[in-house]
Amino acid sequence: NSLIVQSRFMLLESLLIFFVLLAFFSYLRFHNAHSRVKYMGLFSYLLLLGVDSVHSWKLIGDQALSVFIQCVCKVLCLLVVPVLLYVFWFYIHLSVLNRSGPHDQLMSSAFQASLQGGLSRITQGQPLEVVYGSQVTLRSSASQPVSCWLHSHKANYPIRYENGRGSSHQQQVTCYPFKDVNNWWIIKDPGR
Repeated sequence: NSLIVQSRFMLLESLLIFFVLLAFFSYLRFHNAHSRVKYMGLFSYLLLLGVDSVHSWKLIGDQALSVFIQCVCKVLCLLVVPVLLYVFWFYIHLSVLNRSGPHDQLMSSAFQASLQGGLSRITQGQPLEVVYGSQVTLRSSASQPVSCWLHSHKANYPIRYENGRGSSHQQQVTCYPFKDVNNWWIIKDPGR
């Protein structure tokens, strides 16, 4: 309603109201998007580049300043240095943190196999393709919100339940949300 009223009088507040509402809407979308990636660092960086671009545009006509040297310095300070710092910290992170840890099950099996210790001890020397003798884990991607792995137990189902109903008396196999040694299965040749 306020946009309609403001536009009837051709006032500038309609643009202000629009962008304020857009800012609130954007904030609420980011706040409610828990499962998506947040790009606050990127947006802040782009805002900084935008503000500096406007500032540089205003300085282009000033004859007293060396525009070329200022542009080179800004490119170095706003583009080259941040990219180098970003790559440097990832290099440090990946060179130091290459060992298995307590929360590896949240990562993909391929990433876990690249870490020292943990999963790489089990899969060392195995082919990437599944063949007889391979040790594998089977994960259900349909289970929500967390995927789970086929998990075996040492316990068997009872022969008879308390209500008199019969049972298979076979080994218990369930779906388990964390990786452990009971999630590993060996592919065997059915002819042997």
